[in-house]
Amino acid sequence: MWEGSTGTLRLPDYPYDEVCVMLEGRVALVDEDGRRREFGAGEAFFVPRGFSGVWETLEPSRKVFVALGPFGA
Repeated sequence: MWEGSTGTLRLPDYPYDEVCVMLEGRVALVDEDGRRREFGAGEAFFVPRGFSGVWETLEPSRKVFVALGPFGA
């Protein structure tokens, strides 16, 4: 499980595929082309390996996630 407070994180070349399910709060992903997707409680989404953009935690949030390898290559 992941918990986060409001803020912004730059994600250059995300290292793995990740499936997320939001439990509480709201987040946004903004890709390098400026496309913005927002997700709230009860919604699921996929972050592909290699994604580059910005993760915005819009309000205190919790999610469960599964990270899919390969790892450490």
